[in-house]
Amino acid sequence: MRPAVLTLVLWLEVLTAVVALELLVFPEVVRLVLWGLVVVGACLALISTTELLRGGRS
Repeated sequence: MRPAVLTLVLWLEVLTAVVALELLVFPEVVRLVLWGLVVVGACLALISTTELLRGGRS
């Protein structure tokens, strides 16, 4: 997968997860796990975005 597409997919995943967590009702334990996954996804998206902006992989 191309880096730009991967970055877009990561940001869409983070956005979708945040919207789902705000709109849907989950037990507290599930919400904590999902928020943890959102944080991991956001970190990966930030790393990917930074690399793209630096002109890393093309």
